Amino acid sequence: VCARARVVVVVVVVVVVVVGARFLMYFFDDEAAILFGLFVAIIVSGCTYVRIMWDSWFEAASKAAFCNCDRDGSGTINRDELYTCVLMLYLKLNENGMKCCAPDRETIDAIYESTDSDNSGELDYLEFRAAVVVLSQQTCCRFVRPGFGKF
Repeated sequence: VCARARVVVVVVVVVVVVVGARFLMYFFDDEAAILFGLFVAIIVSGCTYVRIMWDSWFEAASKAAFCNCDRDGSGTINRDELYTCVLMLYLKLNENGMKCCAPDRETIDAIYESTDSDNSGELDYLEFRAAVVVLSQQTCCRFVRPGFGKF
């Protein structure tokens, strides 16, 4: 994935610089057009790289989180382990300046129920990963605006 990502980023940079600079030369002097084209190329290539690498980064982070949450070493996550893991995550986010409210126990239990696809009462890795996807989608909505509520 890494080699492919680098190739795609290089191609994007070259295309954006060449096409963008040629287009901008009609509106600006040559040097400003090239600098602006280079700036845009850097931004676009950075976004492209992140998008290409996101799945592998997310997978690695999910595996690490699963290992950290599985406190009893059973290879599965029970309700209490998931709730504890979520609370620890939100505590870390708040310690690092990202003020957000953790979901309540009922919300975590609902996510747990919806992702326990085999109804075993415990989450294996794939079920846990599905729960992480749901939780990560909800996290953006949980950020607290400055002055809203009290900690």
